[in-house]
Amino acid sequence: MNGSVILKNIFRFAFRRWDKIPNDELKGYSIYIFLVDLLIGCLLFGLTKVLFKWSFNELIVVLLANAVFSFLFSMVIYKRECIDEKYGLSYDGYYIFPGRNEGISYKAAIVLITTAAPLFSILFFVMGLHYGNMIVATAFLIAMPIPFILMFLRIDAYENKIIVTPKQLDYCPPFYFVLGQLNAMAGLEFSIRTILISLIYGTYPLIWAVLYFLVSFLTQIFIASPDILDNMISVDLRTVQGFKKGAVIYSILIFIGFRIFLIFQNIF
Repeated sequence: MNGSVILKNIFRFAFRRWDKIPNDELKGYSIYIFLVDLLIGCLLFGLTKVLFKWSFNELIVVLLANAVFSFLFSMVIYKRECIDEKYGLSYDGYYIFPGRNEGISYKAAIVLITTAAPLFSILFFVMGLHYGNMIVATAFLIAMPIPFILMFLRIDAYENKIIVTPKQLDYCPPFYFVLGQLNAMAGLEFSIRTILISLIYGTYPLIWAVLYFLVSFLTQIFIASPDILDNMISVDLRTVQGFKKGAVIYSILIFIGFRIFLIFQNIF
């Protein structure tokens, strides 16, 4: 068997339907996923070292964070029956990718997404240290898990209610996760950084820094709760067209958070 065939088989195994794997193969599959994630982390380790010149110690920290993510992700896969019992695993009608008409439920997808919270936190913490300072890094460490936590707390809002098609995505978790991460970087991180600077150096009035954080945090709750916006506007956010209009509203709120930071920078 040549290398290309082996590689093709490896990828085919990696993308097997999680909900269709027999129980007696589930343990082996979860170990396989764990090892593949570790391998990907090592490859990214080398690539980052070459392209961005991060220090060895910085990359080791990120590699350890990736190991934690790999373990959590594989454990969720291994505990499939528990996930299925609590949140419901399978959902017919999943049509995000052409030709794939069924897949896991959105609730199960959020559980899987949540396992990446430690990795995102540590990755941005290291980036903050490398390109900024300890205050920037600490702000990232606090801010980046918040979108994961809020989406998980609002997991019932993402329950599949319609048949998902190319024109109807329902409240598709990856879209709201991306918007949440943008707000975490443009609003939450800046506002937490402002609070830390206010506490340490007194550069900003603390009350305004706290109010800035509350605005950013409320925006994050709003992003994690598409059902709230859906009840406030006349379009259906479960459709593609509705989501596009909702994304404009979310983007404006995220931009406002970024502009507030610029105002802080210019005034104080």
